[in-house]
Amino acid sequence: MKIAGFERRIFSYLVDMIIPIIISIILFFVVFIHIHLNTMFVLYVIALSIMSISYLFINTLFTYLTNGYTLGNLIFGIRMVSNKNSKLRFVDCFLKYCFLAFPMCSFINMFYMIIVHSQRTIFDHLSLSDSLLVRVKF
Repeated sequence: MKIAGFERRIFSYLVDMIIPIIISIILFFVVFIHIHLNTMFVLYVIALSIMSISYLFINTLFTYLTNGYTLGNLIFGIRMVSNKNSKLRFVDCFLKYCFLAFPMCSFINMFYMIIVHSQRTIFDHLSLSDSLLVRVKF
């Protein structure tokens, strides 16, 4: 198994963020129109929370149901695999995307991979799920 490289991971993550961003933008304007909050900060926090939660649940379910693929993973030819089992457990998928659901954690991942010159993220090392993103051939 060849571990997926930095470029594939970053572009896959960006593709995976498209749907949660769209959901949060739509809900942001729905909330803004109906509630008329006086501060943009509260709306920003609401939109960021919706984006993070939707990213977590969409990608966890998609990865679990497809045994390791998200939309971005499919496009860039990478797959999440478990070192322990042939089939990913729901807990493995959930733990992985808990770390990636929040933008600050994604920046920590990105800088770690650049500074350490590692093919694995810091959360791959810290994760209890013991999972990897590997390149696949179609």
